[in-house]
Amino acid sequence: MIAQPKIVSFGGGHGLAATLSALRTVSENLTAIVTVADNGGSSGRLRAEFNSLPPGDLRMALAALCGDDEWGRSWADQKISELTAATSAASADLLNIVQGGTNKKLTVADFLANLNSPITVNSAGSTSNDFKVKGSGAGDTNALFVDVSANAVGIGTATPSQKLDVAGNLAVSAGWFGYTATPESVTGSGGSLTVNLTNAVTLLDSTNGNMTGVALANGTEGQIKTVIHSAGAGTISFIPNNRGGFASVTMDQIGASVTLIYLGAKWWIISSNRVTINGTS
Repeated sequence: MIAQPKIVSFGGGHGLAATLSALRTVSENLTAIVTVADNGGSSGRLRAEFNSLPPGDLRMALAALCGDDEWGRSWADQKISELTAATSAASADLLNIVQGGTNKKLTVADFLANLNSPITVNSAGSTSNDFKVKGSGAGDTNALFVDVSANAVGIGTATPSQKLDVAGNLAVSAGWFGYTATPESVTGSGGSLTVNLTNAVTLLDSTNGNMTGVALANGTEGQIKTVIHSAGAGTISFIPNNRGGFASVTMDQIGASVTLIYLGAKWWIISSNRVTINGTS
């Protein structure tokens, strides 16, 4: 039996692919050294899009070495999608898939429309794989930004300080906006009572007697807090830390309420109902 020769081919493009296809009939001991210097056509777009060496000539060489069977032909026929630069007005890119040995194309939009399960980004839980959607304007580079290390989402900002941080106006065009968390409930009498900063709403129950000097610690800039006299006949004296324009708030009937906002290191009253606002601060 005559030993098959060992052949090494140098080159690229269609010429190398055609040579390898012909040499496959002579020997199975083939080695191809493929140049990746092409910068025209789709190879040029791949270079610009990914700043990497284009794989087109390498793909053709591998295709030429595929076996002449269904499996080999399905991979030999597989094409690399033509990528479109971000500045182009071309239609959506096409995905190439192999189904039943046949090469098919599918638009990205159709692919996403037929997903039956959620897409998980950063499934490994890395703290560095931030996710960003760029806006259409030159200055709107962070239309949507997910900061995975902070577990926060920014709209119009890449440095969200809260779970959701909107740098701009926020509108509810239909439906309503409301609190869904369970409010804090505070029951007791006398002094040394406090309401927390965690819940947006606190309910005060004075069934056990007068509540004197209910405190509220300093908040976070822009934080809004609502306190409601929800039950009991006792009188409530509400005295937040670092007040702006008032000394205390008195609540002596069920349904009395006050809403405050923390700005400039002070709590300011923005609305009230059935309360007495005392003094200045």
